[in-house]
Amino acid sequence: MSRAASGGAQVATAVRERLSGLRAQWLPADPASAGAATARELELLAGLEAFFAGDFGGAAVALQVSVEVESATWLAYFRHAAAALRVGAPAAEVGAALAALNGMQPVLGGTAALQDVRWRALRRLPGYSLDTARDALERVIHGAVGTPLAAEAREELGALLGLTGEHALLLRTAKELDDAFSDYVTSRDETELDSALGMLSLPDSTYVLTAVVGLTILRQSDPPLAAALSQRRAAAAGRTRERLDAILATSPPAPRQPSAPADAGPPNRQQ
Repeated sequence: MSRAASGGAQVATAVRERLSGLRAQWLPADPASAGAATARELELLAGLEAFFAGDFGGAAVALQVSVEVESATWLAYFRHAAAALRVGAPAAEVGAALAALNGMQPVLGGTAALQDVRWRALRRLPGYSLDTARDALERVIHGAVGTPLAAEAREELGALLGLTGEHALLLRTAKELDDAFSDYVTSRDETELDSALGMLSLPDSTYVLTAVVGLTILRQSDPPLAAALSQRRAAAAGRTRERLDAILATSPPAPRQPSAPADAGPPNRQQ
């Protein structure tokens, strides 16, 4: 199990423990005396426990279509997510659940939880690729910074580019790179560029190209940075050295020479 998956399991365990505590608080001393409303609440809670335990089939049954589920966006999300992730679910069922989840994007689109289920559901459908999963994976990375969900999404994004293990975790999105470049411009702290520099050892991709172009622009606009990059180059090898050579060799744009106005005539002569 990867570190990201291990961290995700720890989070799921903590959530299940919290849900179990809530169920213990709601459960009457005599469960048989529970009214219909309380029984349904306990059933819904059991469905959420099943979801976080990875029993998506059990969750889908407990969170079946009902007034309670359909009137609560989050419960509906868990029902469709369980259907999309249920072991053995046919592609048609996964596709229908994914369509329902996509329909929730105006409300829940900014949540990493929705985007996490989207890419996992897409992976279970024919035609899964970087093109189909990129949007959901990047949204998880941006929306769940520093969490196991983000780490696993980064690993998956890397895998779709042919990267594995630690190499996949070096990958940064265009937004992450832009943020790092902006932070460097503000602070002039060279460690802000570590993530971009770490990508220089990776095989070619649009992400690596974004890092190279961004570092080149910074080097051109900030001459002192060239010295720091030169030090990095001296200790580098392989792809990293080649790319630093290119970044350092790119000449800064020449200053524009002032030009005469287009309608300027010959200079006046003294009579």
